[in-house]
Amino acid sequence: MIPGAFDGGMVEYTPHPKRPTPLSRAARLLGIRSDWLRMEAEAGRLPGFLAGDRWLFDLPTLERALHQRVSVAGIINGDCEEGSREP
Repeated sequence: MIPGAFDGGMVEYTPHPKRPTPLSRAARLLGIRSDWLRMEAEAGRLPGFLAGDRWLFDLPTLERALHQRVSVAGIINGDCEEGSREP
């Protein structure tokens, strides 16, 4: 517990367990191209945030978003053949 900044009371402080991951490292860890990740983040299709001139990502959130995109495309359940867009 630390003193509350605004009301003089006590507030519970829980530090963020992980730091945001820079774009190049996130792309490398996920096995995707960094230019594609940047384009998708800039377009708002993948979660990330711009800190100055650097894109940063929360890896678990980014992985969930990518997994959801793949699932929606019907690829995860084997509904599509590789290279095919139709189920």
